[in-house]
Amino acid sequence: MTIREIKKQAWASLKGKRKTFGLITLANIGITISAAIVGIFLLEIPGFVVGSPLVLGMTMCSLRVVRGQNMRVRNLYDGFSNMLNAILLNFLNSLFVILWSLLLIIPGIYKSYSYAMSMYVLADNPKMSQSEARDESIGLMDGYKLKYFLLQLSFIGWILLSVLSCGILLFWVVPYIETATAVFYEDIKKPRVRYHNPEHASESTLAK
Repeated sequence: MTIREIKKQAWASLKGKRKTFGLITLANIGITISAAIVGIFLLEIPGFVVGSPLVLGMTMCSLRVVRGQNMRVRNLYDGFSNMLNAILLNFLNSLFVILWSLLLIIPGIYKSYSYAMSMYVLADNPKMSQSEARDESIGLMDGYKLKYFLLQLSFIGWILLSVLSCGILLFWVVPYIETATAVFYEDIKKPRVRYHNPEHASESTLAK
């Protein structure tokens, strides 16, 4: 699918669900900000403990939208059913990106795009370990990093408008971006053998 087709499908998928996804976004932002404020005094631990399952929950909500499934505000909290894996995945992804960024900024950015689909993989495969989800994402994103970057870049106008609206438009824009990312994931996902690449073996070993 082209980027235009991805965004068109995402927009169509949100029909009748924009209000619900907007409320989910509001709840997610409120809880995340609260956890971040508390985290200032507790070494950011609450941010990872609460924020990571919420990231997984948002991912699961976006997949529900794309797949035409019913969605309620309470679905935001579905990520807590796989809380430990979500925390480990989010923490170790962030850690690996930071470590790669210590070499140069570009390797860190490259790795962040490699890991971009790991939460989607975990949402679809809750029994996977966090290292397996990350490796699967690396495989899925092979050859698609530039396309994902361009997809993100295509929302820059919406983001600027959100800033000008003092954040009000975020309740429309965030669901749009999340849904478009879910469409992107569905497009690149193919029936395949679980991805293994010796180049990334050290990351999986460390993660385990």
